[in-house]
Amino acid sequence: KKYGDTLVPLKYSNNKKLGKWVSKQRSNYAEKEPSIFKNQIRCLNSIDFVWSKPVGRPTTKIKMSFDGSSVNRDCKNNNRRTAEAISSNIVVNELEKQDNKSKAISRNIVVIESKKQENRNKETARNKHWNEMFDLYKLTMTSTKKMNLGSRRNLGNNPKLMTWMRRQRECFSALKRGHTVRIISDHRIRMLESAGFAWTGSFYSPIR
Repeated sequence: KKYGDTLVPLKYSNNKKLGKWVSKQRSNYAEKEPSIFKNQIRCLNSIDFVWSKPVGRPTTKIKMSFDGSSVNRDCKNNNRRTAEAISSNIVVNELEKQDNKSKAISRNIVVIESKKQENRNKETARNKHWNEMFDLYKLTMTSTKKMNLGSRRNLGNNPKLMTWMRRQRECFSALKRGHTVRIISDHRIRMLESAGFAWTGSFYSPIR
C-alpha cells in the first residue's frame, strides 16, 4: 500500500527480514515441486505479489491464479515444468510400489518354501527315528527269542524302547477309536505285526 507494488528485493535495507521472507516465497514457488501451499499462493496473488525476482524496475507484474483467469507466459512455463515434475514423480512412485510388491512377494515365497522344507526335514527325522526304533525292537526280540515282549527283562532293560512300544500301542488304540493318528499308519501296523509286535503288554499303561 505504501509503495503501490510488491517489488521487494532480497537486500531490502528498510526491512531485511521482509526481504528474506519475500525471497523465500519466490524460491519455494520456483522449485520443481513447489513447497508453498495453494492457499498461500492465493493470498499473495490477492495483493499482486511479484513472483519473479525484480531486476531493475519491471514493467509487468506476474499474477498467479489457479482458476486460470490471469496467467502470463512465465507462469504457464512454470506450471508446465511443475506438471512434468509431478507426472515424473508419480511414475517413479508407481515403479517403486511395484518393485516393493515384487520384493514382498519374493520374500513371502522364500519364507513359505523355507517352512515347507523345514516341515519335510522334521517329517524325515520322525520317520528315521521310527525306523531306528523298529530295527531296535526286532533286534531285541531276536536276541531274546520271545514272541511276547510283555516283561521288562525281555526288553533288555531299555526304557527308551519300552516308551516307544507304549506309544505305538496308544496310537493303535486311538486309531481303532476313530481318531486321526500321524505316528502310526496301516503300513507300520503291518510291519509291527509281521515282526510279532504285541498290541498289549503286562507293563502297558497309557500316558496321561
